Amino acid sequence: PSHDTQRQYLVDKLNDILRNNGKVLFPAFAVGRSQEVALQIEQMMINDLLPKRQIFLDGMARAVAQEYNKAGIPIFNQFIQPAPSNLFTQFNDFNGVIISSSGMLNDGSRSAKYAQKLLSESANALLFTGYMDEESPGIRLRRLEEINQGQSFYINGQAIEVKAHVGSFRLSAHADCQGLLGLIEEVNPKKVLTISASYRD
Repeated sequence: PSHDTQRQYLVDKLNDILRNNGKVLFPAFAVGRSQEVALQIEQMMINDLLPKRQIFLDGMARAVAQEYNKAGIPIFNQFIQPAPSNLFTQFNDFNGVIISSSGMLNDGSRSAKYAQKLLSESANALLFTGYMDEESPGIRLRRLEEINQGQSFYINGQAIEVKAHVGSFRLSAHADCQGLLGLIEEVNPKKVLTISASYRD
């Protein structure tokens, strides 16, 4: 699917959930991917493509964003905030977006703990954003959803009846030709080196 198709899928799904007081969980890699997803969703809210809701970062994603802020690269702002410590206890009152590691929904991670809370409610959604190992809990959940909603999914040793929407959208970690040329034009370096990988049998 094209980038525009994937973006529209994301806008449509987020609108559907957030306008109906649901919660959306993005399990995502802590470095790069979490911040990218947060900033894209924030931009959609600024452009009035989505209702304005809180975007919380948690787990290692939260810690990494805090380091970005310390280094002068602001991630946290009006919309994007570190998840408060009491979010788990006040989870039922929350209507917004949570982006948390691990991206593969590994047992014991913050994203797995959030999944335990939101998968059983049809008003919620869990959306994957990228690569997952074939043996990961995230892949098992995605395959389960493809077969039949309402099946039990074991996470953190607990069986959860899956009623929430589970989906995925492709968010490439690589720039295309236009993206690379735009970066070169913006940075205006004296030299540009390109490196290509070659694979041998």
